[in-house]
Amino acid sequence: AMGKVFVLLDKEGKARFAELNEAVSATAEQFGFAKLDIASALFDIFSAESTTIDKAKELLTTTASLARGGFSQTATTTSTLITLMKTYGDQLRDTGDAADFLAQVANKGRLDLEALAGGFGAILAPAEAARMALADVGALVATATNVIAFPHVVGAFPSFAKMFGGA
Repeated sequence: AMGKVFVLLDKEGKARFAELNEAVSATAEQFGFAKLDIASALFDIFSAESTTIDKAKELLTTTASLARGGFSQTATTTSTLITLMKTYGDQLRDTGDAADFLAQVANKGRLDLEALAGGFGAILAPAEAARMALADVGALVATATNVIAFPHVVGAFPSFAKMFGGA
């Protein structure tokens, strides 16, 4: 997986590749994931967006921490954090804030983080189109999952967004 990461790097990134390799090893050891899983998450980060080495390392650490704390897979949390930051990054301080948001929604609703992260991307597009504030999206998901199973919330979310959005 690190070979695929190398291909995506610019000149500066290639010069700092050893640093990325070390970050993958340290993150895997710190959070108890396989190096391959962490390297794959790093590949997803660089594939999804143009970012700096430092920002990628920050997102990688946040992703692993969120996955470990929420008993989730790094691939799932990486994808969700990237989508959340792209969609609502202007309403979040940083990736840590995004991870905290997801954990709070899962804790306040009746769902685990793996389920939330697996379906949250499908919620963000209609929420953004309806110009819903991120806090409202989180409150709606948490409240709805206390009554309705999460897959049904995901399916109904475009209608929810039309009802509760500002569009």
